[in-house]
Amino acid sequence: RPCSVAVVPNGIPDPCPGYGEALGPERDRRMEGLRRGGGVARALFLANCTADKGVFDALEAIALANARARAGGTEAGDAPRIGWELVVAGGFVLPEEEEAFRRRVAQPDLAGCVRHVGFVSGASKERVFREADVFLFPSYFANEGQPLGLIEAMAHGLMPVTTRWRGIPEMLPEGYAGLVAARDPAAAAVALDVVIRTADHRAMRSGYEQRFSLAAHMEALASALRGVGA
Repeated sequence: RPCSVAVVPNGIPDPCPGYGEALGPERDRRMEGLRRGGGVARALFLANCTADKGVFDALEAIALANARARAGGTEAGDAPRIGWELVVAGGFVLPEEEEAFRRRVAQPDLAGCVRHVGFVSGASKERVFREADVFLFPSYFANEGQPLGLIEAMAHGLMPVTTRWRGIPEMLPEGYAGLVAARDPAAAAVALDVVIRTADHRAMRSGYEQRFSLAAHMEALASALRGVGA
């Protein structure tokens, strides 16, 4: 058996190097506008479009969040109402799941508020991250570890609503309000409202820089190697 175990978080080159000068202030203005005056916030789902990655739970969460907004049910009392739209980025693996997705988004409670943009890369991927407010990722994928999409979202200052599943909770601050049980769209709908009103996008960016940047990864890896046999 090993004498010791060291956990080294994944690290990636910064996908949003201009965050502090451009995207951060833009997010400040966007959050202030939503929190003061209401409006429509944008959630991003980016992964393979499968049930266990959470694409159908994401749809239900958006439908429920919009129903709550219409009914005036927010977690902030008389605060302005915030509705939701969802951008789904990623390809379908199973034809039957794609057909089920098409049928569901055509229903009245989702009509007009879900947009599927397919697989994205390069400039199109950068655009969906920049234009979103929240990263909605209700995964219960059996082999989930440290999802790359979640790291990229944090690097872009996106506030996640995701699941207490596998290694995901360890990636986020202790007590973070956007963590919900797997397969619970109703809880995700409530978390969307809480996160968009209270969470700090700069804390997400800081979490990326401190734990998931390439420099942080290399330092953690070097530290783990130096500790071998110590």
